[in-house]
Order: sequence, then structure tokens, then C-alpha cells
Amino acid sequence: MSKPPETRSWWKRWRVPIIVLLFPVFFIILELLWEQNDWNPGMLMPVNMAMTISVMLAPVIIIVWFFLIARFSRLTRILVLLLLLLFAGAAFALVRLIEFDGKMRPIVYFRWDELPQDHLLALQVGPLEVPLDASVGSEDSPYFRGMYHDGTTPGSPENSDWARQELQKLWQFPLGGGHAGISVGGMIAVTIEQRDEYEVIVAYDSMNGKARWVHQYQSKFHHSEPMGGDGPRTTPVIYQGMVYVLGAQGHLHCLQANTGKVMWSTNILVDAGARNLEWGMSGSPLVLQDRIYVNPGIDPEKNTDRAVICYDRLTGKQIWARGNDGAGYASLMYVKLAGVDQLLQFDAAGLKGIDLNDGKQLWLYPWRTSFDMNCAQPIVTGEDTVFLSSEVSNGGALVKVSQEGGQWKVNELWKTKYMGIKFTNAVLHEGYIYGLSNGYLTCINVKTGERIWKARQSYGNGQVLIAGSVLVITTEQGQLALAEANPGQFNELKRLPVFSGRTWNVPAIARGRLYMRNHQEMACIKLW
Repeated sequence: MSKPPETRSWWKRWRVPIIVLLFPVFFIILELLWEQNDWNPGMLMPVNMAMTISVMLAPVIIIVWFFLIARFSRLTRILVLLLLLLFAGAAFALVRLIEFDGKMRPIVYFRWDELPQDHLLALQVGPLEVPLDASVGSEDSPYFRGMYHDGTTPGSPENSDWARQELQKLWQFPLGGGHAGISVGGMIAVTIEQRDEYEVIVAYDSMNGKARWVHQYQSKFHHSEPMGGDGPRTTPVIYQGMVYVLGAQGHLHCLQANTGKVMWSTNILVDAGARNLEWGMSGSPLVLQDRIYVNPGIDPEKNTDRAVICYDRLTGKQIWARGNDGAGYASLMYVKLAGVDQLLQFDAAGLKGIDLNDGKQLWLYPWRTSFDMNCAQPIVTGEDTVFLSSEVSNGGALVKVSQEGGQWKVNELWKTKYMGIKFTNAVLHEGYIYGLSNGYLTCINVKTGERIWKARQSYGNGQVLIAGSVLVITTEQGQLALAEANPGQFNELKRLPVFSGRTWNVPAIARGRLYMRNHQEMACIKLW
């Protein structure tokens, strides 16, 4: 039986917008089902991109169809145009700010919403009558991801009873923007912020959060992409009475830790003749004895052979510069593999070993990602094995590094599609790796690569540290969560709301306190 003429007419008139709207609905449902049913993670990024593109294009296509193709009367089109202008004006008047999380989902702030920046005051720094004690203790966190650069926490309680007790927030205040981390040594907690057109290095009192010294210089990294964010994104280094800080546009400073006095500065991008990365300089400096190492990368059109630079840490004088690959977003690490001390570098080309003395490349395990997004820190799992991971489409892998007859070799031991941690970082505990794979806390066996379990709820693109046998997780939504590092089962112990905004910054644990920040606020929570 044929459809009535009025039914055919209705469908013919409205089929274009209905079909167009079905695409984003289809991809939104598909992405949700893909995550929940754990289908091939390698295809999740294309699904997510298709969903994002369809959501963005759908209203544009419908507007073009309505005004240029559909045969509505002039009066109808004028009325709809007025309604669209009214809606756009209302949105402009009511919406204060739109941010995007790691999956390009919008976070909308309205004009009546209070933001921490509304209460951001000029830094008031009193006179230092007595120089600050910035000596690093055994339970401090003076480097990126802690004392050993691996997310572990020296001095942690052996059992997990403390994680079941009440968490105490000691202080919290607004601060400048950026995705930088925090380093703690003695009486100072140092970070780098974006305040207007200036990058600002600030040493806060680690006990009460008051600013003790500040150094600012004109520099502002801005990314046009909504998810990119402005400001610096590295973690300072506190080492033997000095603080070393790298800004998003390559400014490297050495300052006295107890006073903030600048000892020397340079710009590593200028020194290397390199282009800045799409999302800015993100690899934190590595300080080792009398040297400091950074990875500016190269300008591919010039191929300057200066991708990694080694400076004298006391004078800033260049000792060597070498390398012909673009930088990644991970930080250089000092490791011993196959009995040889070396730099471990995860850059645009992949994972590689670098000679400490002259920068020569020892070995390479190729690992390419879209937009060169190698961000997560590798994990040394044994005397000659390293775990690496990046985008969900890449997953993770364990490689073995060896040296035979003066020749270096790299063998892939296993590869998994179930550990793609993107720009978060994982930890190793008693033979198991715990990380946020596409936002879901996941446990895998380091020997086999087998996934043991995956949590059902998502923590988003947060960060993971480990204290004893407890995973300390800062979620993308600004919460603090504690969970057991237990391969037997997933068990979240406690959760505490801290921030309301997007939180990507790497936290620090020192002497039982968690120092946590995002691009709006900073807080200190007593863990034990």
C-alpha cells in the first residue's frame, strides 16, 4: 500500500535535516557502545573524530539547506534568521567561556558562574628576611613525576589503611593558567603559570601556600584549537639549591631556589634553530650532576642536527647538541639499560637511547603517532626492558634493549591494544602496570601484556601516581580518587572533589601531602 500524499510530502520536505541529524546521533551512540563493549581500541579515534566532525557540520549543513535549498517562503526565512541571530546574541551574552576536554566534549561556563580567576590577585610577595630552606629531602618531589621520575612516592605507608581515612584539604587558592606541574623541595612548592602576557615562575610556601618569591617574563603560548589551552606545561626541577624551569615557548631559566634570583637563561628553540611544537614545549628539563638536558627538536626544513641540547647547569653554556628528529611531548629520562647509562627519549620518531656524553643515538624503536603526539613517560620495567604507550590507536608495547658486539638491538616482546594512555602517565607496581587507557583505569601484566581488568567508570585524561600500594588518581574532572593497586580486582577506596574545571596537570606527593593544580586553581591535600 502506498503512503498517503501528505506523508510523502512531509518526508520529502524534511528528509535532509533528519538524515543530517541522524549522523551525529549515530556516532555518539556508536562511540558510547564502542567504549562500553571494549571493541577494537585502535579504531576508537576515527570514531571519535567522525562524531566530532558530524556534530560540528550538522548545524552548518542544515542552515545552508534551509536558506539556499529548501523552498520556504521569504517571511519564514526572515523569521528563522531573526531567531538564529537572537539565539547567537543570547549565547554571546550568557556564555562566558567554553573549554573542551580530552574527547572534545564542551565544558560551558555561563556569565553567572564564578571562576577561580575572578579572585586571582596580584602576587603579594613579602621580603625574605631569612633565605628559604629549599633543600631537598628524601620524601620530597623535586622532579617531574617525583623523586625517581616514575610516579612512585618514597616514604609511603606500607599498608593502605591511610587511604580509608578522611582526606584533609589544607589549602586551596586560584592561580594563573597553564598545564604545568609542581615540584616540592624543603619549604617551597614551585610551578610556572600564565598571567596575562607573562609566564610567571612562583615558589609557594609548601606548608601554607603563600607566595615566597616570583619571577616573570613576557611570553604567552596560545593555541587556536579549543582543546589546546594557553600557557606553560612543564614541571620545574629543584636541584642542589637551584630551580630550572622551561616555558612553553622555549625559555629556560636557572634561578636560586631560596631567593628566586636568576642565574642564567636562554631559549632552547633559538639555540636549536627549531620550530615550536603544535602544543608547545612540554618535556620537562632533566638535570643530572653538572648538566641539564632538554629536547627542543628541530626545524624539519633546516635539519639542524640539534634536537637534544646539553647545557652546563651552573653557567648555561652549551656542551653539545645533536639529533635530527622532531621533539615529542614526553620528558627526557636518565636510565640504565643493558648495563649502560643513557638518556631515554620518547620523541616524534619513537623511543630511543641517547649517549650522555655526546648525544649520539644508540638505538631506536620506531613509534609514530598522529601529530607526533608521543606524550606519556616510558616505564623501565627491568634491567633491559621498557614499556611505552601513547594514543589509543597505538596502544602500548614492551621492548627489550640489548647490546651484542658493540651493536644495539631492540626487540618487541609484546604489544597490546588495551593500554593507550594518550597524554596521561602510568605506574608500575609489583609486576603490573596501571594506567588510564582512554580514561579507564586499566591493569596489565608486564610480563605478558595481558589485560587483567578495566574499571567500568572513566577518570578521563587525568594523572596517576602511586603511594605504597595505593593508586593516587587526579581525574580530568578535578577530583582526587584513591584505588588499590591490586591485580586481583578493581577497588576504589575514596574520592574527594577538589576542582570544578578541566584538570590535566601532573600532581606531586611530598611528605604525605598531595600538591595538585589545574589551569585555574592549586590545592594541598593531606593524605597521611
